[in-house]
Amino acid sequence: MKYQFVIGLDISKHSFNMAILLANHPEKIFHNAFSNDENGFKDLIPFVHETIPDFEITKALFCMEATGLYCNALLQFFQTQQANVWV
Repeated sequence: MKYQFVIGLDISKHSFNMAILLANHPEKIFHNAFSNDENGFKDLIPFVHETIPDFEITKALFCMEATGLYCNALLQFFQTQQANVWV
C-alpha cells in the first residue's frame, strides 16, 4: 500500500511531538505537540483534519519508536482508530 501521509511521533512521558509529511508535497512538514494522555489523543485527529482537510487515517502511516510504557496508551488509541502503525 502506498501511503499519502507519513506521521512521525516522538514520545516522552508527558507529551509527544508529531510531524506530518505529505507524499505529494514532501517540502511541507506540519508539526504539533500533544499531551501523552487521553486529552492529547483526542486532540490529535481533529488537528490533523484541520491541517489537512482531505486526511484519511487509512491512508496514513504513523511511525514511532518503542518507548516502553510511554507509547502503550497511544498504541491502544491507534488500534481503536484502525490506524496503520510502525513501531
